[in-house]
Amino acid sequence: MAVYGFMAADYIVLIGFLALSTSIGVFFAWSDRRQQSNKTFLTANKQLGWVPVSLSMMASFLSSIAILGLPSEVFVHGSSLWMGAVSSTIAVILAAYVFLPMYYKMDITSINEYLERRFNSTAVRNVASGVFIVQTLLYMGVVLYGPSLALGSVTGIPVWMTIVLNGLVCTFYTAIGGIKAVVWTDVIQMILIYVGYIMVIISGLHHLGGFGNMWKLAEEGGRIIVFNFSFSAYETYTTWNVILSWTIGWMSAYCASQTQVQRYSSIASLRDARRALLLNVPGVALTLLLAVLSGLIIFAIYKDCDPRLLGEIDKADQVRALPI
Repeated sequence: MAVYGFMAADYIVLIGFLALSTSIGVFFAWSDRRQQSNKTFLTANKQLGWVPVSLSMMASFLSSIAILGLPSEVFVHGSSLWMGAVSSTIAVILAAYVFLPMYYKMDITSINEYLERRFNSTAVRNVASGVFIVQTLLYMGVVLYGPSLALGSVTGIPVWMTIVLNGLVCTFYTAIGGIKAVVWTDVIQMILIYVGYIMVIISGLHHLGGFGNMWKLAEEGGRIIVFNFSFSAYETYTTWNVILSWTIGWMSAYCASQTQVQRYSSIASLRDARRALLLNVPGVALTLLLAVLSGLIIFAIYKDCDPRLLGEIDKADQVRALPI
């Protein structure tokens, strides 16, 4: 069985990124020490640029899921997930032209604040806050587990230890640096996601002898699925269920998520906030394209030697780390 693991350079990159994330939090905590207030901490006094905020929006819901989950799903189920770009476009347009103007008119920093005003009830706000906390805890469990599982598979470190490490680093820079630290860490994260995807794609295509050969192997394995108009409830992904379910999911993220509303509130004008949102249309589409290509490449590489059957990995989520 092949042995996969980190080399010295890999550990340097990993430790360097964790140290950089921590340093960003320390930097903003120090630079804002004379003007600390809730407004500075939560909204950066509306001084953030729309491009970094846009990248931060994408990172909020695409980070470990995009890197690990999407290529793994393509590896197992095929390329139908590209339709998620259509869903995100629908959600972004609704958020930009229906919800965003309302949030700016009311000058709110919290979606729960809107609910309190709308229904004139602190009880409604408290219930919504509780639901958001539970939802975030469940979501963060998935987001933390993904990279921790992959990291554990290539380093030999127990998964629970990598979960604790990732969680502590993220909590630290968020708690001391506020929204500025979160946004700029997200910017670096998205840049690394794109660079990593491109490097893996170039390396994978070179290994397979070019794009044409990769496409041929993926097509032979039934992984090239542009449209699937089946109405069967037994198929994991079809054109219909991807568009419907992902549109609802993206609407939740862009239209009514506290995570995104707080980012909208960190931009000075409605015009720039709308720009930040609309930039997510090509941004999410590009991320999905790179994820699908990565998944197809991984499938083509392991077409005749599934690492799950060989015992090299326990779960499909771990397959993303193998080519690296």
